[in-house]
Amino acid sequence: MCSHLFFRASFVLFFLFLPIWQRVEELAPDMEVADDSVYQKLFTVSGHQQLPPKFALRAISIRAQNMSKEEDS
Repeated sequence: MCSHLFFRASFVLFFLFLPIWQRVEELAPDMEVADDSVYQKLFTVSGHQQLPPKFALRAISIRAQNMSKEEDS
């Protein structure tokens, strides 16, 4: 009985947050051409950067590329 209620609650929460994540994906720029400042503006909440997992690794990669470009110049 308890596990059934937990399943129902997580199912409802999933569908509550699904439209939010879809909207974030629509607002997110093309990951191949965007610099990391765009992601900081999109996903910064009260001074702490909150990236969804699928964007986090790409943002780290972009930062590393930007750092290496700064060192080269």
